[in-house]
Amino acid sequence: MPAHASWLYQAEILHHAFGLRYLKRGSWTSREEYISHVAASWPEYNRLYAHPIEWTWSNQKMRRWFEEYTL
Repeated sequence: MPAHASWLYQAEILHHAFGLRYLKRGSWTSREEYISHVAASWPEYNRLYAHPIEWTWSNQKMRRWFEEYTL
């Protein structure tokens, strides 16, 4: 992630990716049950899905694209 990127943005990306696999359509009867589910699920998520993000767009590439496709 670029050095200037918001930690909150990073957290939102993680929550979305985790939620699609482990929280969607879930139903918990208590806060404690939900917390237990998340605590049991995150090691599997990290093992199977978590990986470093390879950023392929530099600032220069973005500026070139912007100049080409905007008026």
